[in-house]
Amino acid sequence: MYLMTNIGRLTSISNLKKTFDVSQDKIENYASALLETYLVHRVPKFSWSLKRSLRERFKIYAVDTGLRNRVAFSFSEDSGWLVENVVLNHLQRQFEEIYFESTSGEIDFVVKEGVGLTQRIQVWYADPADTDIPERELRCWTGSKTSHEEARPSRTDRIRNILITNDLEKELALGETKVECLPVILFLLGK
Repeated sequence: MYLMTNIGRLTSISNLKKTFDVSQDKIENYASALLETYLVHRVPKFSWSLKRSLRERFKIYAVDTGLRNRVAFSFSEDSGWLVENVVLNHLQRQFEEIYFESTSGEIDFVVKEGVGLTQRIQVWYADPADTDIPERELRCWTGSKTSHEEARPSRTDRIRNILITNDLEKELALGETKVECLPVILFLLGK
């Protein structure tokens, strides 16, 4: 119930251990059981180091948002988190390696195919009348270079940058970075 309530938020085994005041073994066993039953997805933080990626905090998402809504303890609609969850479920049907990144502002999803990154996806879902994208949503592309750009500069020109929105469709130029703004429905349809 706790994990379903907090979809898309950062957590770790040690955070869960402190929250519930139980042993690390018990938390690891419960988390492993949830992952093996396919009730939740674990999205690790991206790193070129597998060891670092496994040790870092992670995000949990529900396999089914209807099930999540049924068991979650919530006092709001959580529409932004739910759309982020829907986007992840869509990506999981297409790609094997999906991460998040938080080097210079969080990027909700980073897709790795083969030896390179192919997509960076940020989800911003707010009031449809709101057409001004908040700075916090653009920071991931306007901040300093991220770890994958510093480590693999020759591959960054092939990365598709996508900002998923309610209904805003346009292309943004943020310095040297081009970002496609796509309505969530067009993204899900495969544009």
